[in-house]
Amino acid sequence: MRILLAIDGSPTSECVMNELNRLKITKDTEIFLLTAVERIGPIMAEPFTGAMIEYESEIEKKNLEVAFEIVRDAKTKLEKKFGCHVRTEVATGTPKHLIVERAADWEVDVIILGSHGYGLWERVLLGSVSTFVAQHAKSTVVIARCR
Repeated sequence: MRILLAIDGSPTSECVMNELNRLKITKDTEIFLLTAVERIGPIMAEPFTGAMIEYESEIEKKNLEVAFEIVRDAKTKLEKKFGCHVRTEVATGTPKHLIVERAADWEVDVIILGSHGYGLWERVLLGSVSTFVAQHAKSTVVIARCR
C-alpha cells in the first residue's frame, strides 16, 4: 500500500498521522510525507520593492526551514512506530494542487489530510484544501478531523 500524508505542523497533522492506526501498515507499506509551503507573493509595490523582496525571501526561507523540521520529525516518529519506509518532500506551491499532483505522480492508494474545521467565511476566503483534494484526486481520500 502507498499512502500520502499531507501535514503542515498544526495540531491537525497529529490527527492525520493517527489515522494510520486505522489502516493495516506492514513493512511493505510506503508512506509519503508531503508538506507544502505557499510561495510568498509581493506584499508591497514600488517604491519599497527592493527591501520587500529581501523580506519576503527571508520569510520564505524560514518557512522552508520549519517545513523541513516538520517532515523530519514526522518521519522519525512514523519509522519508529511502523517500521516501514517513509519518504518526505517539502514543496513550494499551492498545497491543494501539490497534494493532488504528488498523489498522481507517486501513484498512492490513499491520501490522508486534515481539516482545520473552518467555517463558511474562512473557506470562502482561504479555500478548502481538503474539499479540493477530495474532488480532484484519483486516489481514496481520508479527511482527518481533530476533536
